[in-house]
Amino acid sequence: TRRQAGESPAAIQAELSALYQSHGASPVGMLLPVFVQAPVFISFFWGLRRLSAVRPDASSGGALWFEDLGATDATYLLPVLSTGSALALIILAMPANANASSAEAQQQQQLRLLFGGLTLFSLPVAVSMPVSVLL
Repeated sequence: TRRQAGESPAAIQAELSALYQSHGASPVGMLLPVFVQAPVFISFFWGLRRLSAVRPDASSGGALWFEDLGATDATYLLPVLSTGSALALIILAMPANANASSAEAQQQQQLRLLFGGLTLFSLPVAVSMPVSVLL
């Protein structure tokens, strides 16, 4: 890497900033969709959780084993399926590159492990979500 080659961190940062500027990119700008989507998701989450209080018939309008759409899944099947499908998406979306150097292959493997770990971390969150959010 450049740091090992003796280039100063300030020079590396300046070069990275110039690269971002030349392509019109911003590391903070990549977080904008998250900040836009988060309030919408949270409002849907809380609204669906309180759905049966506003509409009593919503607590009996489900299908299969989940009749109350505002309750959590007691069988844990939907949270596990949701997390499993997200994990499969990560594995399939990040295939190994046969032409990658050993450093690139190691970085790809680390990213796969990072995103897979974050996905598994979401399982306890999914368990607490109403069934209607997981559908």
